[in-house]
Amino acid sequence: MEKPDIPALIQTDGLEPSFSVFFESMPTACVLVDEEGLLLRFNPAAAVFFDFDGGEEKRLNIINYCPEFQPGGQLSSDKAREQLRIAFAGGRTRSEWMFRTAQCEQLPAEVTIAGMDAGPGRIAAVFMTDLREIKRAVGALDEISGIAYTDSLTGLFNRRYFMERLNFECMVFDNLKQPIPLIMYDLDKFKYVNDTYGHPVGDEVLRQLSARVRKCLRSSDLLARYGGEEFIILAYGATPAVTEMMAWRLREAVDTQPFDCHGHILHITISLGVAVKTHKETTADELLQRADEALYAAKNNGRNRVEVYKGRL
Repeated sequence: MEKPDIPALIQTDGLEPSFSVFFESMPTACVLVDEEGLLLRFNPAAAVFFDFDGGEEKRLNIINYCPEFQPGGQLSSDKAREQLRIAFAGGRTRSEWMFRTAQCEQLPAEVTIAGMDAGPGRIAAVFMTDLREIKRAVGALDEISGIAYTDSLTGLFNRRYFMERLNFECMVFDNLKQPIPLIMYDLDKFKYVNDTYGHPVGDEVLRQLSARVRKCLRSSDLLARYGGEEFIILAYGATPAVTEMMAWRLREAVDTQPFDCHGHILHITISLGVAVKTHKETTADELLQRADEALYAAKNNGRNRVEVYKGRL
């Protein structure tokens, strides 16, 4: 299905031009709403997501695209008010939602809502990832679908999805006015595990590690497999001190409990690098490079530890 050519509803004066360019071109569905949930602007991906036909739906509330109740039994209007209140107070929410398209088709999605400055006032950005595509991606369908965002082995988001979100966060950093913290980690001496016990055991270690780390994170944190045995976390809004504390807590959670993989009891450790963007000038690539430098400092300083990039970011 081709993306319909639907213009922005409102110019949303006050947003940086760079944001508008990225907003229109990003493959993730995104809408901008006011404090009541009224649609102010949507990108082409959101037009496809909701199956807009360019008609009267332009100025409806986002609640018009939800069933009356969410799967957990909460009224959609109550859930929207609660999460928009958090976003407009400077917070951020991330949860699963059930939407319906303009043609009334059920549409499960993972949704992140964040408040943004827009001139003298504030708006909220609502990012929506179609969970139907994610479920279709499980089972190594990434190459076939071309649009999947998950890693087939661990079930985590993949590098492509992570980079899309990180680039967006850096693009709107001046509007959100929140730090952008990264925790990059990988397994210590993982090659020894694969060489000694075989790749099926190594794969099971990666699966169990991913599940264990995910349990330690906040619901708003984004965890992704960055490549091989390397993983990365975007800890939305955390201060440098809180991010470092999170990293040490993850190190302890992995180190203190052995892994039982196909009958083999393995003691696994991880090394972690932390970098936090607090200045507009730092690019996503520079932030990743600093996190990588901190990770390798942790490796060089004995492994099973946390190092923090101390330079200006």
